[in-house]
Amino acid sequence: MLHWLTAELPMWRYRSSYYLPSKPPPQGRYVLYTGHLPFDCLALDGLFSRKVLRDVFSFAFVRHPLDRAQSVFYQHLSSKKEKVAYDFDTFIEQAWKHSGDTNWATPALRLMLKPASYWVYPGSGPAISHVYRLEDFDSSVEHLRQALQISGAPRHQNRSRVMEDNKPTPSERSVAIVQELYREDFKNFHYPERPMARR
Repeated sequence: MLHWLTAELPMWRYRSSYYLPSKPPPQGRYVLYTGHLPFDCLALDGLFSRKVLRDVFSFAFVRHPLDRAQSVFYQHLSSKKEKVAYDFDTFIEQAWKHSGDTNWATPALRLMLKPASYWVYPGSGPAISHVYRLEDFDSSVEHLRQALQISGAPRHQNRSRVMEDNKPTPSERSVAIVQELYREDFKNFHYPERPMARR
């Protein structure tokens, strides 16, 4: 996605107030990439006013909560040097039992487990103006192409360090936990209980 956008428009990266960009933003239209930060951080860190953020074209992609939770688990596995002796069902059970516990796991892992709604609909506002579902990828790309007046299409690259193919089917208990942990996402993004095929 970034390769596609930055082939058409200049990009300006912003991570947080601890990592200030070394250059000012480009003149005219450009892509502002924030990575994994809540949208309102741009106002909280003083980069842009809330009025400006409400007026710009902003977008984010979300995915089915169960797919997302499993992806977090596999990323967690890839970060471990030693072999982890538990499966996804055990992992999500622990996440459920310790939700809200700031002493459980690392801050990065706890952030990764937060609902997508936390990132795109921050309580202090403003919210992302366009939220696309990964499962609607082709139609979402077409909408972006028209809205941003750019051509081409993104190259699909799977950069995951852990293969997620043939992953075990989660237990019914895990499905129920994910529904509870990500209740906001099921509601906000109109997801069914089980993941959908990409369209």
